[in-house]
Amino acid sequence: MGDVHSGRVIGGRDAERGSAPWMARLFLRGGRRTSGRFICGGSLIDRQWVVTAAHCFFARNNVRARQLYVILGDHETLTDEDSQIPVLVEAFYTHEEFDIDTFNNDIALIKLVTPLQRYSSYVRPICLANRTIDKELLVLGVSGRISGWGATTEGGAASVYLQEVQIPFTPFPICKAHFRQKEVIFTKNMFCAGYERGGADACQGDSGGPYAVAKASRWFLTGIVSWGIGCGRPGSYGAYTRYSKYHEWVTRVITRN
Repeated sequence: MGDVHSGRVIGGRDAERGSAPWMARLFLRGGRRTSGRFICGGSLIDRQWVVTAAHCFFARNNVRARQLYVILGDHETLTDEDSQIPVLVEAFYTHEEFDIDTFNNDIALIKLVTPLQRYSSYVRPICLANRTIDKELLVLGVSGRISGWGATTEGGAASVYLQEVQIPFTPFPICKAHFRQKEVIFTKNMFCAGYERGGADACQGDSGGPYAVAKASRWFLTGIVSWGIGCGRPGSYGAYTRYSKYHEWVTRVITRN
């Protein structure tokens, strides 16, 4: 997060292959379909849709769907793995009220050109946390898992292997007061997570990825990596889009498109 940065995983470890089969990597295409520049992470939510952060698109002027593609089933970025599925993008939909200055409503949907024919151990959607599940999962004492290929140190290079780390949820009043001191707007469409001591966080390159919480052996998407102040700094938290606030929006966009 810059000074205010848009989403890496710091203080994490190499994930096991297949531990987060919903992970998606969004690319801006180069000369060939499978060559391009990594933009953001995302989460597969069904056979044809990926959820990510809206700011991933606003940072690139006039980007079009035909310039984008997604890789599913990835783990090591330097190796072509049998589990990888590259898919072109048919369209993307950013939230109509996304605010680039505050990152409020920082959510977007990506529609893949073709639906996946089947799932596997390495490509599978994450469950979605509606408002009821959100109230159960995002409480004091619960930790969520963030995953990504972003920088592993502030200002550093992207990771070769998928990284993951557990980050404790932080109640809204603490987050609100924390960011008010830093003169940064923090809304109820967001939540924050992290350690007061720092050392574990998302960073550049992790934007759009999931904050996932487990319940009864199922992983639920509760947040989307959005922004923060630095990466893993002591006394600072990472900010996430609260997915449940947009569950109806997601359903509506998918139904209409």
